[in-house]
Amino acid sequence: MHHTLKTPAGFTLLEMLITLAVVSILMGIGVSGYLGATQRLTAQNQAEHFRGLIRDGATLAASRSQALTLSVSGNQIVLRNGSTTVRSAEITRIQTGLTGTQSIQFDASGRVVLPGSVSSLNMVINGKTKVLQVSGIGQTRWQP
Repeated sequence: MHHTLKTPAGFTLLEMLITLAVVSILMGIGVSGYLGATQRLTAQNQAEHFRGLIRDGATLAASRSQALTLSVSGNQIVLRNGSTTVRSAEITRIQTGLTGTQSIQFDASGRVVLPGSVSSLNMVINGKTKVLQVSGIGQTRWQP
């Protein structure tokens, strides 16, 4: 009579705990990186939307022959004709360089007038200050 020892099939509890710990650490690193990337992309998207509202304001003012105003209201940037909202966008992740009392004006010919007659706005995006240059006809570009 010959008895052979069978090797146990499966994993030991210690092997399972080590594997679970390694997977948990890797997932934690991945999730935090993903969340950071999502927040950075959201801020960049909001900054580009703000740029688009400046261009739209100039175009709409000229095409409608109406004066428009672009201002910050809470977490919104709002393009208005008098008290009527024409367009708006959420700006929770950027600072536009406009205070609550400042606004960008578009005259009926589409000319753009920034507060204090400056030609650029200092914006904060993802914690970094970027300068947005704005021409009198609503063209925008990031200063290098």
